[in-house]
Amino acid sequence: MPTPEPAPPPAPAPREIVYAHYGDSLTSGGTVPRLQAHMPGSVHLDRSYGGSHARHVIDGIEPWASEPFAQAIQRDGADWIVLRFGGAEALAGMAPAETAADIDVLVGIALAAGKRVAVVGAFDVPLSETVTPEIRAVYLDIDQRMRALAASRGVPYIDVLGVPIAADEMHDPIHPGPAAQERVAVEIAERLAEIIKQLPEDGQ
Repeated sequence: MPTPEPAPPPAPAPREIVYAHYGDSLTSGGTVPRLQAHMPGSVHLDRSYGGSHARHVIDGIEPWASEPFAQAIQRDGADWIVLRFGGAEALAGMAPAETAADIDVLVGIALAAGKRVAVVGAFDVPLSETVTPEIRAVYLDIDQRMRALAASRGVPYIDVLGVPIAADEMHDPIHPGPAAQERVAVEIAERLAEIIKQLPEDGQ
């Protein structure tokens, strides 16, 4: 009687994909926990800080960042770096070109470190006493520049301008409330999931 062939070893379970999210209060205000809930099989690290600019994160300027970005992403060991800046810069009156240049530096550092990168754009912030037409125009200008830099760098751009946010859904003049935050998080989660599906199996 022939000896039966040994059963092949079980395939290893897929490793959880780790995302590190860097941004200002639009990220630290609740997006990351919501993404965690909508993306089982992945880990989401919140590395955002309210009021932070991309330049603060590049250089590791306290209190917005505790170490330079190049060191932080190596310590985290994340597969993906998700960048969501522009809101605090717009409110501070920074030039859109300067903001986009700083975000491009972050993208370059992450790519050089072997990370995958996604850039999240501006949300459709309603006008208020704080968000004047001029500030909103700057924010949308930054959004257009982020789209262009993502295309030039060959990294995914996640568009959230199409997510509807009514004025009465805002938590305050610059931050969406829970219902709007949830819709933004769902949009980001769905887009990240689509991006992952398009990669090779080992392309975490």
